[in-house]
Parts: sequence; C-alpha cells; structure tokens
Amino acid sequence: MRAIPASARHVLLIAGLVLSWFALVPRLIPDGSFEDTGVFWSVADRLVAGDVLYAGVWDNKDPLFYLTLAAGRAVSPFAPTLLEVLWVACAAASAQTIAAWGGVRRGDSFLIGWLVTPLILTGAFYSAGYSHLPGIALTLLALALSVNGRPFAAGLVVGLVPFFKILLGPVVLVVVIVALAGHRWKGLRATVIGAAVASAGVLGLLAVRGELLPYLDSLRLNVAYTSALGDDAGAGVVGHVRRVLAVPGAWTVLLSILLVLLIAAALRERQPSADRRPGLLWACAAGASAAALVVLALTGLWYHHLQVLYVPAVLCLLAAASACGARLVDAGLLGLAGGVVAALLLAGATPTVYGRAMANLPRALASQASVAPLSSALLSTGRPGTYARVGIGDHDVHAHGLGAWRLVCARFHQYPFDPDQALTELTACLPTADVLLVSDSAVVMPGATTWNAYLGRVESLLAADYTCETHEGGRLCRRVSS
Repeated sequence: MRAIPASARHVLLIAGLVLSWFALVPRLIPDGSFEDTGVFWSVADRLVAGDVLYAGVWDNKDPLFYLTLAAGRAVSPFAPTLLEVLWVACAAASAQTIAAWGGVRRGDSFLIGWLVTPLILTGAFYSAGYSHLPGIALTLLALALSVNGRPFAAGLVVGLVPFFKILLGPVVLVVVIVALAGHRWKGLRATVIGAAVASAGVLGLLAVRGELLPYLDSLRLNVAYTSALGDDAGAGVVGHVRRVLAVPGAWTVLLSILLVLLIAAALRERQPSADRRPGLLWACAAGASAAALVVLALTGLWYHHLQVLYVPAVLCLLAAASACGARLVDAGLLGLAGGVVAALLLAGATPTVYGRAMANLPRALASQASVAPLSSALLSTGRPGTYARVGIGDHDVHAHGLGAWRLVCARFHQYPFDPDQALTELTACLPTADVLLVSDSAVVMPGATTWNAYLGRVESLLAADYTCETHEGGRLCRRVSS
C-alpha cells in the first residue's frame, strides 16, 4: 500500500484540527443558568455598578477572577466567552512552548498545544466560566516562562495565580520550584522578586478599593466551609478524598496520569544522559501530581475541584512527548486519533460532553445578555432604590440590568449549608431593602433545619412589612412603607 504523501497528511491533520475545534468551541461558552455561573456574572455586574467586592457584594471566589470578569462584562455581556477562549489559548500556547523547549518537533508541539491540551482542559470536570481555568492557564504559562529563561516574568505570574485561584497556588509553586531546581536555581532571585512585586501590587489594589480586609475574612470563611462539608463524608482528609473519588471519571484521570508518568519515566531512560529536559518535565509533572492530590485531600468537595488534576495531566503528556520525541504528524490521522484518545482519558471525558455543549449552545448564548424576568419586573417599578435577594444560587443572573439599583445585602445568594450566623446576619439586613427579590429556589428542604428556620424568618418579614407579586422566577416584594 502506497504511503500518503506528507502534504496530504498535513491537509488531513489541519482538517482534523479544525473539526476538533468546531466541537470544542461550544464547550467554552458559559451558560448563566448553570449552577454557579449566574452567581459569578451577578457579582461581576454588581462590581461594574460600583459595589465593593466581598463587602458590598459577596462570593467566595478570588479577587482577580472577579475583577477580570467585571472588566469584561463592563465592555460586553458576551465577555465571559471571550475570556474563556483567551484562557484556553494561553494554556495552549504555553503547552506548545514547553513541548518545543522539551525537544518536540514544531508540528507535534503545535498539535499537543492546540488540540490535546484544550481537550484535556475541557474534560469531564470542566464547567465553562468557572475559576479553575485561569489558574491552570497561568500555571502552564509560569512554567513556560521559567524553562525558557524568563524568571522575573515567571515570578510575576506565580504571584498572580493565588488571586485568580488560590487552590492552584501550591501547584504553581511546586512546578516552578522544580523547574528552578532543574536549572541549578538559576533565576531564583528574579523569580522571587517577580512574585513579590505581583503579590504586592494586587494586595495594594485591594487595599485601595477597600476589599483587602473583607477578602482576608472570606478566606477564613472558605476554610470553615471546606472543613464543614468535608465532614459530611467523613472526618477531615478522609471526607474530602471520599467525595472527590466518588466523582465519575476521577479514577480514570488518576490512573491515566500514573500510567503516562510511568511511560514517560521508562522512555526518558533511553534518552542521552546529557539531555536533562525530559527528566525535568517528568519531575514537574510528578510534583504537580503530588501538589494536586494534597490540595484535593484538604479542600476537594465538588466535581469541578478535580480540575486541579488537569495541570499534571498536561505536564505528564508533555514529559512523555519530550522523552519519546512525539511523531503525531508523521502518523497522520492515526496520530491525531491517538492524541484525542489520550486527551479524553486524561480528562476523564467522553465525546458526549461536546455533543451536549453543542445542543446547549443557543441557551448559553442567550443567557449572557438576557435580563431575568424578576429583574425586569423590578425595573418596571419606577425610580431605582435599594434591593436584596433571597434564594439559592443565581441561575437567572439577576443583577444584569440592575446597575442603577443598590444592593444593600452583600450575600445575595444563600445555601442550606450556610452557617446560621451568616443567615442570621442576612435576616437582620433584609428589612433595610425597599424591594426583596425572592427566588423560587427559596424553598423548605427536608432536614435542613438552619435553612428552613431562615426561610421562616423571611416569610414572617414579608407578611409583616412587604406586599408581594408573583412573577416568573419568584416573587417581587415591596416594602409597604416605601
């Protein structure tokens, strides 16, 4: 059988890459009606309206994640999609750069960067618009800068990572330390200075905005939140491990990372002893794996927390490619298929996730600019005043369009697992609002004693001081005296 000419192989590979991104792009479009995404967008919209993060509007994610999202939403409600694409592009370019540094040929490093890496990052644990992706992308960028002799820039990125996703802080720190050790600590001082400059800059910004002390308090609340929910499945570390290992696909990813690490270790033994690059990438992958497992054991709760494993997933594949001198381009479509299969295994995903994203595309796009029905009813009441919100999550992105209204109770989303103190403080704040938006998610739940008591207090307040109208999505309640 005659071999396929090189030019034809390249055309087929390009076609395969284009088709893969055609399936990938809908996966990158956040849906405001999905779980926490609506909360993120409402916080960003309140920041655009001038609220102070953590003090005037509250959520437990890190500040640069929200400030970046708010900057985007100030320009366009569709900014979350663009940000998601940019973060994936940053990760892809970083992976390509690391692969090229590791000795992988240009075409193969391009495929690893722009096909395999995005497929890993958008795997089973990924939700578009969540806060892990920026931390992952910046972690890969920090390593790319470090191995290519730009320690100060790498340090700047290291200093930024915790303010995008604090749980990626230990991972990026381990990866960069391993990279520095592999270069006999050349650039250590510049890296430390860069990290200090970036951290000081962010802390200064938060202080100027009045957000620093509230942010530090939110970190305390996060520790309490993580510890309390971990105990649901068992005490301490045991509870966290049980929760994350019960997530579908978790074992697939863990075993795939281990297998690729073992393969990379065997392959690097065949490399010339003078070439230290495969060994350094393997050490970075192993260090990232250990750091990710520690983070999950201490903080893991929900399926999306497992995204921290995508850093070692990408790095172990880069280590294997460096050790064997990947030949994906030479293998044509077979190489492309092999890269896709490896990516899906390391991501814990199946092709169905991309099909579901394609089917959800119209709803996801519509959610980014739509005004919630209950918010539309509020806008129709006349001159803007003050408001507060009662309800779980924010699946309708309530704050979009309410920039002229003032949110008087920072905790606009509540959950049955919230501490009684937080719900009691919110109950005391609610009467200061001219209007209460009571989401239809605010319902009594069996066994949720604290939550049900809170809802009972809310209903008593409404009966005494407010008059309510039912709309799609909940009730709009106006204070009788206003």
